[in-house]
Amino acid sequence: MLAILLLHANRVVSTDRLIEHLWADHAPSAARELLQGCVARLRRALPGERRTLVTRAPGYLLEVPPGELDQDRFEHLTAAAHALHGDALQERSALLTQALALWRGPALDGILLDACRVEALRLEERRLAVLEERVEADLRLGRHTGIVGELRTHVRLHPLRERFWALLMTALARAGRQGDALAAYRQLRETLVEQLGVEPSPSLQELHQQILAGTETSSVEWPRRDAARGTPLTEQRVRFTAVKGRRAAWSAIGSGPLLITGGWFCSHLELDWRNPAFRRYVTAFAEHFTVVRYDSPGTGLSDRDALPSTELDDDIAVLAAIVDDVARPGDRVALLGGSSGGCVAAGYAAKCPDRVERLVLYGSYANGAQITEPKARESLLSIVGAHAGVGSRLLADIFVPDGRTEERDEYATFMRTSTTPAIAETSLRMVYGYDVRDRLGAIDAPTLVLHRREDRAIPFELGQDMARRIPGASFMALDGKDHLPWRGDPDSIVQAALDSLRNT
Repeated sequence: MLAILLLHANRVVSTDRLIEHLWADHAPSAARELLQGCVARLRRALPGERRTLVTRAPGYLLEVPPGELDQDRFEHLTAAAHALHGDALQERSALLTQALALWRGPALDGILLDACRVEALRLEERRLAVLEERVEADLRLGRHTGIVGELRTHVRLHPLRERFWALLMTALARAGRQGDALAAYRQLRETLVEQLGVEPSPSLQELHQQILAGTETSSVEWPRRDAARGTPLTEQRVRFTAVKGRRAAWSAIGSGPLLITGGWFCSHLELDWRNPAFRRYVTAFAEHFTVVRYDSPGTGLSDRDALPSTELDDDIAVLAAIVDDVARPGDRVALLGGSSGGCVAAGYAAKCPDRVERLVLYGSYANGAQITEPKARESLLSIVGAHAGVGSRLLADIFVPDGRTEERDEYATFMRTSTTPAIAETSLRMVYGYDVRDRLGAIDAPTLVLHRREDRAIPFELGQDMARRIPGASFMALDGKDHLPWRGDPDSIVQAALDSLRNT
């Protein structure tokens, strides 16, 4: 309970939310009394005389003074390091070292609650990014010999983070160990090809060629480029865009023209990225495009306390803000909209035709009210909103129809981790409420609509209807019943989408 309250420091956490986090679907009948007992014991355990854990309707609030949390101190030190001039390497390394010294093991270690897993993932990603920056500063200071051992540990622990490998190769080359540097590259390449079926990024290949030629002069800027361009296929860095008082998380991988995808009712940048099938699906596009993915507010790594929007135009505004962040003024982007994200992408393409180069829609629809009968819809919504476990398993049956038991269990866990029952219900209700029929006629970007014939989530005829309403759109029917495009036969989706997107 202390962990949950600290994650929401200085904000009220409702009693119902605490019970949901602590017991999920297994809350005892006396959960409220047990919670009150926990609060009393926690108050006695907290140091100091000031009452920091206060009762405030509809729950409790833990007051934390500025700078008291290690997380706040960590962010303050890293911000101070980033504010230094580029040649202040000694000071930057020292500040980043202080920030990293605040870590005494994995964040929230040993607390196996869905509410904590998401934040633990975000914090670990933040720590690794700062660690890379500190190692890079040390390398620029000429400490290449001393950090080789440290970097070997990092690449063993994080074998797919290309930046660690680039730093290791550079350190070895500068220490006069070109053979070891080349061997490190071969080891990485074998791992990438075996696990993901991709080659190392162009930046790493270029570094490899420099070492082969004995001309390694890298200033270790790798892979720092434009925020949304040129990110290695094996590494994603999460960033945030503010829109209407909420933060939307997004990431970019690959290089080339921008391809933006997102808007699903439930997604999670980090957990999706850890799914091998999802990762292969996305990297297939990233071999040709800079793929930008985003989590809608309320889900994934975006702001979790903000309820999802209840208006389609609000979701379009999120996509518009991300486009403005990642694309240069006047640039046009391609959109890949899946499921309910197809409504958002289509709505944006109609509203901002000068920003959309091409549009691909998969498993989408024009009118959410036609997805299922009202009685079935309300029954599903009530279950999803009231029972995290039962609701997530019910959704797993819809989205993973042919999956093995363990695959459905994994998806149910993903659902519970990515969002809360209240937000899931609100998001689903919005999915059923989307209606873009009166907007589709304004789309002038070349459009391809893809739909699987036996899709269990969105009926096939709704995809056909959407294609008919978009001027000049092409429609392609695909075999299969999986709604998630990375399941079943993802290659057919990828190939059809790429053929359309590259036909400029």
